[in-house]
Amino acid sequence: MIALELVSRLRLAQAPIERCFNTADLLLAALFHDAAESRSGDIPTPAKASMGIEEPVGLCPWLKDCDPYSSLPGSLKTTLDLADKIEAYTFIARYGSGSHGMKAADYMHRKIQEVCPDGWRETVDGLITDICIDRER
Repeated sequence: MIALELVSRLRLAQAPIERCFNTADLLLAALFHDAAESRSGDIPTPAKASMGIEEPVGLCPWLKDCDPYSSLPGSLKTTLDLADKIEAYTFIARYGSGSHGMKAADYMHRKIQEVCPDGWRETVDGLITDICIDRER
């Protein structure tokens, strides 16, 4: 859902994003991206790598013939990557505690900024703010 909201906001901001795409393909790619988490939980990629967990077909072999992510245009792949990082950041910002929580949130925010294309930053920051405000209610 974050990916769809981000696409909508980027379109309104007239940022460089695909104008014509199948929403179902984007949602299917998002589900595929998170498929392994149905078995492992939402574990950060570096932790999965250190535990030897493959992404995502290793945990879900029935997905080996399905990869909707690879056929998405580049800007939509970036959107899914950002949506995943935004979800992680807002979760940590809301539920993290102490100095470790703050460090983890800062780290995720830097990761968001690293993958955020030129012209998207204001839109992405606005979405993060809105999600964080909504979670505080």
